[in-house]
Amino acid sequence: MRKPAMQINVLITGASRKVGLIRAFRETLDGSAGFTGHIIGVEVDPLSSGLYCCDRAYLVPGASDPDYFPRLLEICRREDVRLIVPTTDIELSVLAPFKKDFAEKGITVLVSDPSTINICNDKYLTYLFLREEGLPVPATCLPSEGPLALGRGSGWGCGRLENMTLPLFVKPRHGRGSIDCFKACNRKELDFFLEYVEEPVVQECLEGREYTIDLLAGFTGEVVSVVPRERISTAAGVSQKGTTVRDPGLIGLAVRVSKALHITGPANIQCFASNRGIGHNTGVELKLVEINPRFAGGYPLSHAAGASFPRLILKMVAGETVTPQIGEFREDLVMLRFDEGVFLHREELVKPEQ
Repeated sequence: MRKPAMQINVLITGASRKVGLIRAFRETLDGSAGFTGHIIGVEVDPLSSGLYCCDRAYLVPGASDPDYFPRLLEICRREDVRLIVPTTDIELSVLAPFKKDFAEKGITVLVSDPSTINICNDKYLTYLFLREEGLPVPATCLPSEGPLALGRGSGWGCGRLENMTLPLFVKPRHGRGSIDCFKACNRKELDFFLEYVEEPVVQECLEGREYTIDLLAGFTGEVVSVVPRERISTAAGVSQKGTTVRDPGLIGLAVRVSKALHITGPANIQCFASNRGIGHNTGVELKLVEINPRFAGGYPLSHAAGASFPRLILKMVAGETVTPQIGEFREDLVMLRFDEGVFLHREELVKPEQ
């Protein structure tokens, strides 16, 4: 006799445009995988489309607001939430220190430990950590680390980075997506972007194929699923066209990164592969660019390829044993995205509670 489905209500923060992720959890809560429940979305902006794809929706203060945490806790109590899925970098930083507090109330927050979040949310610390772990990274430097001596074959900054030559890539040390990320092709552009970008980091400019690797680790750090996908086209840092790739080199690199950083829950690992060699894993040099310990905007492709992170996460929340499924996904599945609209009367918009 089939046991009754377990109810797990899921709260997704920063619902925004995360419609694909919301749908993935909804699909998993239909009872077929042994789980039912409501999806609760929270957002700052009442005009966020993701709110209207959830069963319940609430407005909350920004994550840096002192009222954010009490408001979130109030919603969790009201909706009997058992799982919180943070989707933005600032929410990860805010919620990670309170993971144990939520756990005492029977609520799992899907976030890595604060030390992991601090490294991943700082692009320069990420570079230093990965380099120290012997993982492949592009040459990276802060403008404050020495005089800019740029030119072919010249060193740059304290002698730490050798042969740094233009073009270079300038991006915020604490940033998200592709916001304020620029390629500087000459010294004039470099000087401008170093002034324009807040807390800039300078990196060698990488060419070649770009990949995001979706990864899920268990609550004790064991890696349970990995799906590499090539980013064919992006917008605002989110994959719009992509394809899944079965590449042992990419999968192995992701596992090494996860273990080094002690990631728990979902993460997406971004890297470039040089154009050397033929195919995805022949004579290719990989370099890690970013580690984001949260769901990627392009995760729906991995989900469609058979890697149901929501199902595995709900099993973990329920205390069930999860067998690693690394490499179990449909290869060469292509994703082509398009915009959809949500249409509703103005009176149907989510309103602040008095």
